[in-house]
Amino acid sequence: LMGKGMVGWAGGSAGPDFFVYSAHMDPARCAVGGCVATHWSHDHTVWAEVADDETWAAIGKLYALPVRKGGMTFFAKEVPISVGWA
Repeated sequence: LMGKGMVGWAGGSAGPDFFVYSAHMDPARCAVGGCVATHWSHDHTVWAEVADDETWAAIGKLYALPVRKGGMTFFAKEVPISVGWA
């Protein structure tokens, strides 16, 4: 089961989709690793974990972007992301 901060890959029927399980952004309400997602099935591949405050701050900025909702919530416009190592 996924806990807050885990980075997953969902294959499923609509996927594949990359996502970060953020649960509640308030750390007092839900600490990293807590708030286990018992409401999801078990077919996600967890391959990383968000562990630093700088990354959580970036995720907080993503929450400010416009979204569209259906069965899941998606950004209203595509968000370009690059991954790299220093």
